[in-house]
This record gives sequence, C-alpha cells and structure tokens, in this order.
Amino acid sequence: MRKLLILILLMAGHSAFPQSGSFPGKFVHSVYFWLNNPENEADNELFLKNLNEFLENSEYLLSYHVAPPAGTPREVVDNSYDYNLVVTFDSKEEQDKYQTEPAHLKFVENSNHLWDKVQIYDSYRGGEEAGSFKRGDIQIGIVVSDVAASEKFYHDVVGMTRTGGFEVPGDMAKTAGLTNGIPLKVTVMKLKNDPHASEWKLMEFADAPKTEKTNHINEGTGVRYVTFYVKDITAAEERLSENKVKPLGKVDIGGGQDLILIQDPDGIFIELIGPR
Repeated sequence: MRKLLILILLMAGHSAFPQSGSFPGKFVHSVYFWLNNPENEADNELFLKNLNEFLENSEYLLSYHVAPPAGTPREVVDNSYDYNLVVTFDSKEEQDKYQTEPAHLKFVENSNHLWDKVQIYDSYRGGEEAGSFKRGDIQIGIVVSDVAASEKFYHDVVGMTRTGGFEVPGDMAKTAGLTNGIPLKVTVMKLKNDPHASEWKLMEFADAPKTEKTNHINEGTGVRYVTFYVKDITAAEERLSENKVKPLGKVDIGGGQDLILIQDPDGIFIELIGPR
C-alpha cells in the first residue's frame, strides 16, 4: 500500500511533495561510513583526502556535505557512524552517471579498505523544477585593469579564494562572440572552494579602455555593486585595516548586523554584510 501511495504521488508530479525551498537538487544521496580504525589519525586523514579529491573532480554532483556525527543526545538519533556524506543531483540519471564516473570508482578503489561498513539512503522527489535554470549559482566575468592587483584585493581584502583558472583560444572567443579574436586568460575566485559556488572570473586586456571610478552607484549604469555576506563583520574590518582599504561607508542595518561599503581597484562597489 505504501509503495502504491508513493507511485501515485510521483505520477502527480513534483507539486505532490512539499517544495525544498533553496535546497539544491531533487535526488539526495546520503552515505554513512563506519571506519575500521576510527581512532587512527592516518586512516581518517587518508579517507578525507580521498573523499575531497573525489568530490572536487565529480562531474555530476550538484552539492555536497561531509561531516562527522553531530552527537545529538536523543534515543532516536544514531551517532555510531564516523562520517556522513550527503550529495545532491538534479535527476536520477545524473546520480546514475555519478556512480560509474572515474572519480567515484577511484575513490572506492583507494578507500574501501578503510571502512568496515557503508549504509546508503537515497530519496528522489521526481518531477520538474519550476523555472528555466538548472543551477542556482551564477558566474560573472569581470574585465579588470590589473589581474594580479584584483586577485590580491579579492583574496586579502574580501577573503575570497582563488580556485583555478582557464584559457579560451582566440578563435573560440571570436566564434562565441566574446572578443574580436583576442584569447582569454581567466582567474577564477570563489567565496569558498566548492565546485558549485558562484564564480568571480577575472581577466584583463591590454587595449581595454579603463572605466572611470565613480563615488556613488547612481553615477553610472551596468553592474554597480555586489553583496557578500560574511560570518564576522569585525574580522572583515580587520582585513580592510591590514590592507589599508578605507570603507566608503558603514551602517547598522539592524538585527546585530552592519553593512560596510568598499570599492575594488577598478571601482566596483562591494557591500560586506555580517554580524558584529
């Protein structure tokens, strides 16, 4: 009877289930690991190293979460496992591909001697998500006057992480309509080193006209400012002070949070918002 009810709900489409809000993906793959030697530091380090390498190289996962038990003191909570991996996917088909991709097979081959038991729970909401977009993150290309200076600013001042980069040949850039044949060399910055975090892509061109800095957002058009939510606004202020960056403004926005406004080397306004 239960399976029949679930089948009826799935046939009714995604609206038959409570929506997941901003939770990414419809397929949730939950894996619980019990290690052979949970007290062995080397085994733990190797397991996590192999796991992180796998997750960073997976082509199909949408998001992931890795953590030990929370230690919640309730009889209905099982805290006996050593690590929990939760991976989400856009569809069952993406999860099927994930199971046989080289990165996943390599992880299992290199790590299965470390665990005593693995327990998996999968859930799938089915149906189609509303809207036109497959992912919820965005990737923004920023043409700067000096990539090295901008990378230093976004790393040292804002707190972003350089996660890599890539190049686009001139002929491909021209065919795509991006340039008139000039190749691209892109530096990728992210708020955190997550494969599905939004990307801030920095690039420079020697002959690109310089944009004049303005004092306020109403003095120009286009993308004028971005907002970054930080964990600790006091720590963010300390980074500004250490790098001799003077805030353009600071305001209490309520709820124990402040907003600090700064500008990057080329004049993009940046809001830093976080708790005091």
